[in-house]
Amino acid sequence: MFVGPDERMRKQPTNPQEFIELAEDELIRSFPNLHFYAEEEIQLLGKPAVKLVYSYDSQKGRTKEQSITYFGVGVTFQFICESPESDFEYWEPVFEYIINSFRIGRGIVETPSKLPSLKEMSPVELYNAGASMYKEAKYEKAKEYFKRCYQAGMYRMQAAYAMALCDVQLGRKPEISKELRGQEDETGAVYVSSNLACYLIEEGHTATLKRVAKGSEVHARIKGIRYIIRTSTDPLTGGFVHFVFRQKGEEEIEIYPFSRVTLIETDRYLISLVKNASSLPLCPLPVDGLKTMEES
Repeated sequence: MFVGPDERMRKQPTNPQEFIELAEDELIRSFPNLHFYAEEEIQLLGKPAVKLVYSYDSQKGRTKEQSITYFGVGVTFQFICESPESDFEYWEPVFEYIINSFRIGRGIVETPSKLPSLKEMSPVELYNAGASMYKEAKYEKAKEYFKRCYQAGMYRMQAAYAMALCDVQLGRKPEISKELRGQEDETGAVYVSSNLACYLIEEGHTATLKRVAKGSEVHARIKGIRYIIRTSTDPLTGGFVHFVFRQKGEEEIEIYPFSRVTLIETDRYLISLVKNASSLPLCPLPVDGLKTMEES
């Protein structure tokens, strides 16, 4: 038995589940604005252990920790990695390597999986890793990858907007990088257009992105028919405004939001996507990158 932070007698945990329940309570009491990323029972050297990953506010800013609590025979070991949240991804594989290097008793140490070095990842790989983490609802991890993509200097507006989406999912006020302040409208339009283009490519169509003044365009080909989707931000509502044109030779025929022609199957398909463009799933970039046209 021991005295907890609430001055109540507590039973010493003897198994991972008891430890998780106790740790949750104590950490919430001890750290302001605590956020859990992982709470799981694992096996380490053939023995039960608990892995906890969490972040909290400290005097030095946002801090992130990973702790491994190992239940041995008659003794409990605990190992902790603590760093500023922004540096955690750098130290996490180092910590996991150290944990897996221990040789206690006769247990066999599992070989840690080889983690890709962020320095070796291309901007496309970084963005797509973020998209994958976002899909799995691992928003903190996703934001870290999008941040690295932004820092790599490519797909900056897409990555900046994706980071803001992660903030929203984490219950935080979304922020945009200092370099893009004053360009929030254009950043949103570029992200929505880019994501729409990636969605169309995933669906088996072709699409390219074109940056234009205060907005962006998607040039797409769907079942052999060419389209242009122009997107900008409405200054009054803050939402997105879309215009869709079907191309016939050099002629652009407007089909959305107004149309004076009979809509065909591909028109209706594209319009249904455009109406929901801002809420489409966050899509990965093509493996060879999203082709971008220069403004003429």
